[in-house]
Amino acid sequence: MACCRRPAPPLLHPIGSEESAVRVRFLINLFKGQAVTKTYRSKDGGSLFEFAFTPQGDQIVIHCLSHPSLDGRDPNPRKTHLFASGQLCFVPGREPRDQKRAEDLARQWAEYFLE
Repeated sequence: MACCRRPAPPLLHPIGSEESAVRVRFLINLFKGQAVTKTYRSKDGGSLFEFAFTPQGDQIVIHCLSHPSLDGRDPNPRKTHLFASGQLCFVPGREPRDQKRAEDLARQWAEYFLE
């Protein structure tokens, strides 16, 4: 997919660990301005996701700070649309431009992730 060609900066700890979530929040706040963090519960009520929404230029960058395990599925960003940094990838030019759209896309991605 065209959206997943950018290399992602590596994290020191795997996504999903509490320490990595804290590091991602810190880095987002330090380099990109104040992020809004929100929790999403899946439609079936069985899974929780935590997202950070950060204004950057004319778009909102979305980072998934925590999500359920991949349970052995391939973590390739071309399949998950999730970079190692936790950033969700979008086709260039189709990134969310406002908070409502960013939250809608994060919810859609969370449900896709569970499929």
